[in-house]
Amino acid sequence: MFIGSSLGFWWILGVNLLFLFSPAHTAGEVTGSVERGKAIFQEKCTACHTIGGGKLVGPDLQGVTARRERAWLARWIKEPDKMLGEENPIATSLLQEFNNVPMPNLGLTDEEAGAILDYLESLVAGTTAPQPAAIPVLYFPTLIAALVALGVLTTVGLLAARKSVEVRP
Repeated sequence: MFIGSSLGFWWILGVNLLFLFSPAHTAGEVTGSVERGKAIFQEKCTACHTIGGGKLVGPDLQGVTARRERAWLARWIKEPDKMLGEENPIATSLLQEFNNVPMPNLGLTDEEAGAILDYLESLVAGTTAPQPAAIPVLYFPTLIAALVALGVLTTVGLLAARKSVEVRP
């Protein structure tokens, strides 16, 4: 009876910990998005843009998330060619301001454009967003294995304790 209760306890504890530390409940997603956005920005955007370093081929992007709506920026990052084709007034004025050099379509996904915007938004205060403490997703298999091992060892210990010991005077 006691052993079954012990295994039930470990099962419930394991499931609750898994749910508690699942990626949907960690603060690491925002940080991951900012870091991913920074990497994408450095790889694909720094040839034409700076952040606080002045104009290059394209505009300096410092504070751009405060000047433009996120939805507009996301679409501009993802499909500038379509926005210019639709004669979007902001896109057209940027084209004229930067010597009719159009921003190329880099083939970014919605997630990549969002990550770039998360990165740019994290720079509004002049520093990157604070890094929240979170358990990395890669630790979950180890956590589950440890809980299973602990449950098995507890069960073995309880079974071993059932042995009767004869005490001789």
